[in-house]
Amino acid sequence: MDILTIIGLIITLLGTLASLYGAWISKKQAASAKESSNFVKKIKDEIIKRRETSEISRLNDKLEVSIQEIKIYGPVSSEEKLRGVDHLKIAGTVQDFLITLSSYIDLFKGNDKPKADSLKDELTSLLDEFGVEGKSLEELKESGKKILNSLNNFSPVLRKNLNKHVEK
Repeated sequence: MDILTIIGLIITLLGTLASLYGAWISKKQAASAKESSNFVKKIKDEIIKRRETSEISRLNDKLEVSIQEIKIYGPVSSEEKLRGVDHLKIAGTVQDFLITLSSYIDLFKGNDKPKADSLKDELTSLLDEFGVEGKSLEELKESGKKILNSLNNFSPVLRKNLNKHVEK
């Protein structure tokens, strides 16, 4: 073996060692990048979860306000209590809830999605009936009671969804 062959072998050996070291560093950086990617995905999922929880909470607040407004038309109301009540203002409050529900309808999953869709359709129809000018107090009471019952029946569905999001 002459000197040039030995130098060639040493250079080859050094090149192989440098290549292995480069591969080790590359693997280490890939693992670090994957770890960073997983961390970013967790943060993204947490932000989405918090946003959804906030949106459902907002919807729940609007539902509670709507129930408080429309409850004057409940079963124990009288024509005397209903005189002077601005039913169009109350209809506007319920409509605000309905618009928000429509915006957030995709937050409902599984069996709750058809319930939310059904409430949306039902409230649209009931508000059309309730918002008509010139209705008698008895007709307003009957329409308002139907809206109140629909909102009350949906309240546990919404509360369950809110609790589910908070517990995640």
